[in-house]
Amino acid sequence: MSEDIKNRHSSVPWKQIAGSGNVYRHDYEDVAAQMIWETVQRALPALKAMVAEELARCDEQRPQ
Repeated sequence: MSEDIKNRHSSVPWKQIAGSGNVYRHDYEDVAAQMIWETVQRALPALKAMVAEELARCDEQRPQ
């Protein structure tokens, strides 16, 4: 993510997200189903809203 996006969404725990991504990519055999479910239930809704906001921002800035 760009620093601009991170600054606009400073409430998002970017370092934790990056850390989780590393675990999911490199230690996936040790990831418990509960950890995945908690991520889906707790983190993804806020991230989805942030992505929707950024996409709307891109649409607004796109030349007609």
